[in-house]
Amino acid sequence: MFFLSFLLLLVPLLSSASRHSTSRMHKVYARSLDTSTITGKWESVEVGQYSLLNNLWNEQNAAWGYQGSQLTSLSGSTIAWTTTYTWTGGSQVKSFANIQLNTGINQQLSEIYSIPVSLSKLQTAQG
Repeated sequence: MFFLSFLLLLVPLLSSASRHSTSRMHKVYARSLDTSTITGKWESVEVGQYSLLNNLWNEQNAAWGYQGSQLTSLSGSTIAWTTTYTWTGGSQVKSFANIQLNTGINQQLSEIYSIPVSLSKLQTAQG
């Protein structure tokens, strides 16, 4: 059985002022954290301006398996989650979770020069 745990830390991506604008409007988002585990294909959970998405590709090819993803924390622009999966039999199963920023940066893609990320991976095997 394999366990994979991801931790993504997003620090503030952009300064408070754009190169083209000196003022901004910011929405206020609810910060209650839904820590339920999502396991379904394309299932998602929202917190603040982010969504955690579960992606399962060709899971029907596995003899057995699942992937579960769960939000663990949100503090400012730092968000963390964990993903655990196990697949047996079959082939071409690809599963992963990712974070989507739904709203809030109000900048064009060409103005984003970097996205600081921290990743922590723990993998164990049994059997």
